[in-house]
Amino acid sequence: MPSLRDSCEAVLRGNDRGDYTVPAPKLYPHQWAWDSAFAAIGWAYIDAARAWRELHTLMSSQWDDGRIPHITFHVLSDEYFPGPDFWGTERSSSITQPPIWATCARRILEITDTPPTGLKSLVQKIEASHVFFAEHRDPKDLHAVAVVHPWESGLDNCPAWDGPLSRVDVSDPSLSDHMETTEQILGKLDLASVPRLVVFNKTDQLDPRRAAMLAHAHGGVAVSAIQAPTLMPLLRRVDRMLPAPREENEER
Repeated sequence: MPSLRDSCEAVLRGNDRGDYTVPAPKLYPHQWAWDSAFAAIGWAYIDAARAWRELHTLMSSQWDDGRIPHITFHVLSDEYFPGPDFWGTERSSSITQPPIWATCARRILEITDTPPTGLKSLVQKIEASHVFFAEHRDPKDLHAVAVVHPWESGLDNCPAWDGPLSRVDVSDPSLSDHMETTEQILGKLDLASVPRLVVFNKTDQLDPRRAAMLAHAHGGVAVSAIQAPTLMPLLRRVDRMLPAPREENEER
């Protein structure tokens, strides 16, 4: 029976693409920022040069403003969605992830005791990524970094995001495109069959008849946060969708 170390090494080598590591060959076939950084720490126990190469490859996709994109598409493919077209870029996404690359570099150095070539350049890029967070994600100097997308948090599919992501702004002129994109993402995640409720928000900015027609067409609910009576139908629908609570004697 292989040891835990051997099993971990087998996973890394199976997902190795030469200069970077993919999280999963089929589901996540590209380079993800913090996944790659953690993989680099794993490589440090196997091959110091390979560990540093992982980190250098990650930093090579840095934007001019210092951000490290959360996905880098080294090999373009239509098999993964959302790709560069969705983000409006050529080879990466436009959002980032928790900046663990400084910790990663420190751990590789501690494990291997082997500084890489180009260490100064690597450190400068890591510093630039921290400046990005300070200047662009904490512009009011609150000492609290903001995220602009759930995937930036590292808690991609956490239920905490369900509420915000389920609301559709009916006043947005790109309403149809946003709904189509959401359906594509749900399909890619094999979640298309999961029960859900579409909530059309900001209906106060739309003709009431139009809002009602949209809600009916999609089996959803039209609400406005500033019109309290519109929230009651939403609460009733949610109540009907939730499973009935079990009686205390049934639990026993």
